[in-house]
Order: sequence, then C-alpha cells, then structure tokens
Amino acid sequence: METVLQKGHGKTLRMENVEIDEQSRLTVSARPFARGYKMLWPLLTILLLLPILMRNIGKGEFNYNVDETQHACTGQYVADLLRDHPILHPLAYTYIYYVHYPALSGVVHWPPVFYAVEGIVFLLMGASVVTARLSVLLFAVVGLWFWFRLVEKVHSARVAFVATIVLALSPCFLLFEKTVMLEIPSAAMCIVASYFWISFLKQKDNFNLYWFSFTVSLAMLTKQNAVYLVLFCFFSLTGLQQWNLLKRKSTIWSLLIIICVTGPYYLLLSSMHWSTIAGDLTEKHISALQQLAFYWAAVPGLVGWPLLAIALVGGVTCFAWNSRENNIFFLSWILSVYVMMTLIGHKEDRYVIYFVPAILYFAIWPLVMPSNRNGWVRVAGCVLLFGVVLSTVRSAWGFNRPYVSGYAPVARDIRRMGDSGVILLDAEIPANLIFFMRNEDTEHRFVLLRKALYSVRIKEELGSEEYLHTPEDLKKLMREDGIRFIVVSNRPPDNFPVEMVLRDLLKTPQFRLVKQYPVEGNSREWANYSLSLYENLDAGPPAAQDLVVPMMTLDHDITVPFVKLGITPLADKVVAQ
Repeated sequence: METVLQKGHGKTLRMENVEIDEQSRLTVSARPFARGYKMLWPLLTILLLLPILMRNIGKGEFNYNVDETQHACTGQYVADLLRDHPILHPLAYTYIYYVHYPALSGVVHWPPVFYAVEGIVFLLMGASVVTARLSVLLFAVVGLWFWFRLVEKVHSARVAFVATIVLALSPCFLLFEKTVMLEIPSAAMCIVASYFWISFLKQKDNFNLYWFSFTVSLAMLTKQNAVYLVLFCFFSLTGLQQWNLLKRKSTIWSLLIIICVTGPYYLLLSSMHWSTIAGDLTEKHISALQQLAFYWAAVPGLVGWPLLAIALVGGVTCFAWNSRENNIFFLSWILSVYVMMTLIGHKEDRYVIYFVPAILYFAIWPLVMPSNRNGWVRVAGCVLLFGVVLSTVRSAWGFNRPYVSGYAPVARDIRRMGDSGVILLDAEIPANLIFFMRNEDTEHRFVLLRKALYSVRIKEELGSEEYLHTPEDLKKLMREDGIRFIVVSNRPPDNFPVEMVLRDLLKTPQFRLVKQYPVEGNSREWANYSLSLYENLDAGPPAAQDLVVPMMTLDHDITVPFVKLGITPLADKVVAQ
C-alpha cells in the first residue's frame, strides 16, 4: 500500500509537473501577444492623430522665424552630400556648395541629427516642402510613442491615451509639428531620453541606463537646449535620494558614451562659433526680475488657459492623490527646464516647449481617476476630461500655421530664362528662394548672392556690416561678379541704406523688369508684399577670377574660383579666343 501510495504520489507529482510546465508554456507563448497588444495602443493613438497632424501639410512655403528656411536648405545640403559623397574633400565641397546656395547655418550652428534624418528623407522622396515637414512629423511620432509608453509606465494606458492626444494637439506642439523647426525633433528626443531615465530610476537596471546615455546624446545632437536633461537627472536623483544608483561601473561607461558621441560636435562648435554662443548665453535685454518671470508668463500661450488651470489644480492635489515618485519625476522635469532656460540670456517662448509634456501630465492624470475614488469625483473628472479632449481636437482641426507662398515661381522663371547665371538677392527670408532655386538647378550652374550687399551674424544683435554704399559700388559688383538676375522685394527697406540704392539703380535702362510676383501669407507682415525679378541687360562673364563670400561667423571669408562654380570668367574667355 505504501509503495502504491508512493507510486501514486510520484504519479501525481509528475502530473502536477506536467500541468506546471503546460502553464509556463502557455504563459511564455502569451508574452509576445501581450507585448503586441501593448504596442497596439500607442500605434492606434498616433494613427488617430495623423489626419490632424498632416492636415494642410503641403500648404505654403517656408516662413517661420527665418530659421525654418535655413533648416530646409541644410537638409538639401546633407542630401547632396550623401548623394555625391565627397570623401576626399568634404570641406572644399561644402565651401563650393555654400557659394552656390548660401543658406547653411545649420552645418555648424545647430547639431546634425535632424539634418541627417531630413537629408535621408530628401534623398529617398525628393526635397520639397512636404518632405521637409514629414521629417519633422517623423520625430513627432517617435516622441509621442515614447510619451505614451512613459505615462503608461507610471499610470495606465487610459491616462497615456488622453495625455498623448492632448500633448500632440496642444497649441505649441501643433504649431511646431507643422513647421520645419528644431523644437519638435529636440523635444521628441528629450522625451525618449526621459523615458529611459525614469525607467532606470524605477527598475535600477543597466539596460535603461545605457539606453539613456545613447538617447540623451542624440537629444543634445538635435538641439543644444537639451542640456537641461543634466539638471533633470540631478533634481530627480536628489528628490528620490537615489544617488547610490550611480555608484557602479555602468555609470562610467554611460558617461563615456555621452562624451564620445557629443564631444566632437561641441568641440567644433566652441572653436568655430564661440563668439555667437557667448552672445546668446550672456544676452540681457530685460531686468533680472523679468528674466525670472519670462517663461512662467509664456506658459498660457504654450498650453492654453483651460489646461493650465486644470494643471495647477492637479499640481496641488498631486501631493494627496498621486505617488511621491511620480511627483518627483515630473516636478523635476518642469524645474530643470525652467532653471536652465532662465540661465540662458537669449529668451523666446518656444525654448520651454520641453516642459509642456510635464505640465500637461498634471492636467490629465487627476481627470482619469482610479476606480477607488468617490463616484461623483469620477463622474466630474470624466465630464471635464471629455470637454478637454473635444475642445482640443476641435481647436487643432481648425488650426492654421503661419505660411507664405510666392517664392517658388520666381525660381522656376529664372530657370526657364537660362541654364546658368549669378543672382543677386535682397528680400525677406532669402533662403526660401535659395531652397527652390536649388531644386531647379539640378546641374549646380546658378550662384546666389545673399551676402554681397551686407552681412548679419546670425541676428543683428550679434553684429552686422554693410559692404557697399553707392551706385558705383553696385555697378562694380555687377561687373566683377557677372550678375545677370536681381530679385528684390517691393517693401522699402530700412535696415541698410544700400538696399534703397539698389532699388533706385534698378530703375535705370540697364535693367529690365521681367515680372512681379505677389507673395501671399496669413499674417499682416505679408500684406501687399511682392517680389520683383530684374535682368541686367549689360550682364557678361565675371570680370573677377574669384567669388568672395564674407563670413562673420568664421575667422576667414570663403573664396572660390568662378571656374569651380561652372562659370567661365571674362579673362579666361579672352585667352581662349
């Protein structure tokens, strides 16, 4: 009997083992499905948002803050660099390219990550307004994906769903999701880095720490403002009292990754652009008290008053209802952005787009109440939440970003009139015309002169210089550089006197008005604005051998022989004859 029992007991054990193994196998086999199910929610959320984010994506040209045109032109340069791959002479290639199309501030002044992505998109799909905006939208999708995963990690998929919709359609995010600026690419990479940092603090594992070091490097190579993440790490570690997490070898390796990835660019930036950097850091045109209040005053315009009011309530109640850990995460996020951007002298509202996700977090999480709260509180939260989402979607659907249109036809007409030539340009957002001229100039036979009359160091506050003053100076320039086409705006200029001298000279018989082009825009600055294309009837080969482009951001000017630009100067033609 005992043996039987033993056998029976052993048999039962074997059966139990089979059952346990079967359960384990079912659990393991279900994991991929569970992971796929979790991936489905952020994917569906983003797909719901895309019709709004892509609405009117092809409307208008580049316009926002002048920088937008520079970002688009720099993406063109990267696409050409990848296509031509001048491995043996990249610097000479860049100089020649800049002389043709002088709109490459992004090559050094801004980090390379966005331009690399934009250049690849241009290479695959062609350079256009639409593909430039798609490049930004690609970063937006990545940022929203990780924002969903982050909020889901600290709360739930319900909270993440609402938080992602509200963030994507908030006023400032929506504007820059539809604009070729660095705000969304930079904010997106900062969200990705924050996801891995918070995951590291929660899970205390090396995997997330290494991923943080890599993604924070990419963030700092997307825009310099991402340096606030250093303070974010400091404040969050201090708040959680978890400095002991850094007492490991993986911390040293992570720091080495950051230094190796970001070091070369920042060394190059400081060696070539230190005076410009110092000007931005130390710029002070407001009092110390105004500097402290500047970014708090900007918050209502970034998120809207209704969401800000709810966020303030959420910020107060978070100490009673929310977890201490989550409070520290998102309060550290807001504080780090505010402190870092306040310390930087140059200020613009858009520079604190980085703390908008954290502010909106405090507006959303209290509304998606857990089931153990009072019934009337849950009902009130749901009603308010529905109103917030509905008003956000309605406002986003009717949103129109600033746009301008009218530069592309000028480039097309110049190309129809000839297959080469030197173009003098004096108008607002000149890089807009340069972008379209590059698209028309497939063989690199045109040269655009944007800095022949005067030059500005990034912005006028950092310095400017006027090179020509009289009609004789202008005639000499026309002759030496062989200028055939001149594009000017109709608006009386007031920055440099030579601009008015040029317009008076264009009224003389030496120049023929080819056509006037109305420029349309949805802001008052473009009212009654137009461009005029003139042809120099006395144009001939350049009398000079070299074309010199003045550079205020370098320690030397750029000098390139005309023959390397595909233009034969007069002296060479005489010798050939």
